[in-house]
Amino acid sequence: MPYIAQKEREMFEPHLQEIFKHLKTNQDYKLFIATLALNYCGLGVNLLVNFEKFEILNGLKKCLGRIRTVGQYNYIITRCMHEFIIVRSLNYTNLNAILGIVEECTVILLGNLSEEFEESNMEDDSTVESALGFLKAAQMEFYRMVAVPYENSKIKLNGHVSVLDDKLYED
Repeated sequence: MPYIAQKEREMFEPHLQEIFKHLKTNQDYKLFIATLALNYCGLGVNLLVNFEKFEILNGLKKCLGRIRTVGQYNYIITRCMHEFIIVRSLNYTNLNAILGIVEECTVILLGNLSEEFEESNMEDDSTVESALGFLKAAQMEFYRMVAVPYENSKIKLNGHVSVLDDKLYED
């Protein structure tokens, strides 16, 4: 879960603010999050280098030196997702976009790892499971804490989709 201690958050926040200044496009967010996951799996930061995102890379390197737990990875990804909405605005288009970006990072991670598995005959894939886990956990928690309240506000404003919803959510 992303709910790390306040002291840990303070350790990351200045570096995240530096990174956030350079996350302008959906691709920037995707490259940053995917690089975090790839780095966790021991595949380095080549994705940001390949796309010449050196400003993002400099901030990321400062964060990587401080990350000690899977929860901290989750926090950084969740914080990045929040920043995406804070900068752009809370609406369905942006919620859908950031959830899709994190999902695409899962695909990028798996694509990069497929060659690694073939070449190394790795038997212990717990690192990969952890990386996939913190990507999915960040998505799910973001959906629960940000998207669901937004959707509930739209239900109050516009009503349910059909009578099925009305029957399921009768008080």
